[in-house]
Amino acid sequence: MQNTNIDKPWIDYIANRTFGMELEFADGDKEHIPLPSGYKWTDNKLTMMNNSDGSAVTHHGQFGGEINTRPYHYCIEDLQELKNFIQTMRDAGSYLMWNEGFDAHLYIKDMDLNVIKRLFALSYYTAYPIKRIFDIAEWWETKYLVPSPPWDVVKRVLEADNIENLLKVFSNGSDRGHIRYWLNLCSIEKIGTAEFRIFNSSWDFDKVLETIKFMYSFVEYAYLHEDMEEYKQLTTIDKCLETFHIDYSKVPQRHKPLLWAAEHSDNVTIVGSMFKKTNRMLSFIKKEAAKFDIAHVVNSYYMDIEQILTNREIKVYTKEYFIYMMYKAIKGEIKELRFNDEYEFLNIKSESPAEIIATIHLFNAIKKHKNSQDIYHKSLYDDFMAKLEHYHKKYTERYQKLVDSLKSKSIEIFYCADISDAILNCKENDILIYQNEFHSGMKATSNALQRFLLDDFGSQERTKTKYAEIDEEQVNYMALSQHGFMGRREVFKDQRTYIWSNVVESGDSSFNKRTIIPLKYKRLPDDYVLTNNSKLRFVRASMAEIDYLRMIYLKKGIILGSAPFCYLWFLDDYVFGACMFDFLKVSKYGMDAVWMKSDFVIDHPLPKLSRLLIMGVLSSEFKSELDIRYKHQCGVIATSVFTDKPVSMKYRGVFKLHERCVGKLHYIQDAGIRGNLDDILKTFVEKYSDEPRKE
Repeated sequence: MQNTNIDKPWIDYIANRTFGMELEFADGDKEHIPLPSGYKWTDNKLTMMNNSDGSAVTHHGQFGGEINTRPYHYCIEDLQELKNFIQTMRDAGSYLMWNEGFDAHLYIKDMDLNVIKRLFALSYYTAYPIKRIFDIAEWWETKYLVPSPPWDVVKRVLEADNIENLLKVFSNGSDRGHIRYWLNLCSIEKIGTAEFRIFNSSWDFDKVLETIKFMYSFVEYAYLHEDMEEYKQLTTIDKCLETFHIDYSKVPQRHKPLLWAAEHSDNVTIVGSMFKKTNRMLSFIKKEAAKFDIAHVVNSYYMDIEQILTNREIKVYTKEYFIYMMYKAIKGEIKELRFNDEYEFLNIKSESPAEIIATIHLFNAIKKHKNSQDIYHKSLYDDFMAKLEHYHKKYTERYQKLVDSLKSKSIEIFYCADISDAILNCKENDILIYQNEFHSGMKATSNALQRFLLDDFGSQERTKTKYAEIDEEQVNYMALSQHGFMGRREVFKDQRTYIWSNVVESGDSSFNKRTIIPLKYKRLPDDYVLTNNSKLRFVRASMAEIDYLRMIYLKKGIILGSAPFCYLWFLDDYVFGACMFDFLKVSKYGMDAVWMKSDFVIDHPLPKLSRLLIMGVLSSEFKSELDIRYKHQCGVIATSVFTDKPVSMKYRGVFKLHERCVGKLHYIQDAGIRGNLDDILKTFVEKYSDEPRKE
């Protein structure tokens, strides 16, 4: 029953509408969260959520989740029920994450089409100030989360002649079937609402209430103001605060990311992973850590940090049996390894720590390559087995340096310990160095050692860390991360990696720019004329050359990772593009498949240059090159395209569309299918030479 005692500053046509909420949370025990009538748990496989220990939130799991409320009226009784339920969530041990929120819905399906159009146009003009007011964090600003609509989308919405055609504007080839902007109209079709996807979560119900009130005010403004020219005036924070009656002091703010947050990107990955550090980063850690007495290293990554530290004492905290065994071997506490029947050829008894460690790493490499589904690593397995003694000697020499580096240091290892233990052990003049605990490779190695070794050297069940309860600010710390918006003090940045700290001083020396190595090849001139006599060719390249081409010659900023096999592509003696190949787990493509990780061309007036490059990739000459690099006959080339569109016009007709996923298309094609490079060029010239050059 509605109650007229509550302040509702909107006209009745707006105030009497219903609203609902999507309440996302981590850690809370579902058994202690009884749902009121009309509520339901969301079973959405497309929603990636995690608990504060990094574990995935699932529909059938006990902890964490997303709850859809029933439709509510803006009245005392309904608001009190919502307030009480949010408190129930909190009492069940729930934690509000940085990458989750309390999205809200308002019923609009019965509204005139022109009002709905105006509502979307209003979201376009006010996007910047509204997102600033509601503190939308940088990690939300991706095309898969809460993007702002571009004008061409708004234009098509305004041109729609009915609600069905309006909703078609948002259709794409993703698994969802549509793109959701910060004001999402796609929910009209199923539940009749406009979804506001910009609200941070909060335990303070006054702040939750402020987001609900904003929805009503926003929709009312679009309903009452038919002249969309007025919307163009709402481009400042102050103007929006005034127009939509927002109390800024009550707006819920973003939550600080947990220490294991992943790199912010369009891939919307949540859980980060350990990463290999540059020499520049290691040097910075060494210099700053030396100012403290004892260094506490949380989550060892192949002992890279421990090797460079010079502190009087080093304490290492790890959950990995693999790392624990390595340290026991270095200390001379493991002198024999006995494997089960499958790997008994690796059995060893030795007084040399380096030989023991070499055997552990050799076992890991052989096991990994033996079970690999990509052709390159399968060939490496054969090579390991054929030259076992050679590799054992090679590995022993390599890890002798590791043993020599660490044996002379005072290192204490804490197995199955985590950052909470390190914080307890940290004293006033100590430094805690944290890096992400998650690394699938090391975890797999730990599991394999437990499974295939006949002797148990003290393995324990892996524990989970509830990071929601961690307060690293209690101690001196440096935290290594690939997330660029951690809400902590940034003291170091190197490419896409960061160090955050509460004690270390930052400086210009910490932010050295990436060294650019000039390319020795000439760029394709803008006035180049493509003819049948032109020569299409490729050469092997280094990552530095690929980087230079990308940074200097590309108009668009393309983010590239690294890859083992890189190539530059030429017309005559002029470079016009590049491609990169990496390894691929290819169970769905076949054992002879390889992966083209990236391809790009320079910005150039010649049309369809990108298509020429990928046609060249399918040449017989390039297939022969891949056969050499992958040590195997390559049958299929696979690649992926990040796009919301149903097809990629670049790959269409050259590669075959294999699979559509959320924001991504997977393509494959037979290697060498296009014949030799000369024939490919002639076909290309014949088909595209008459197309006008780009301005």
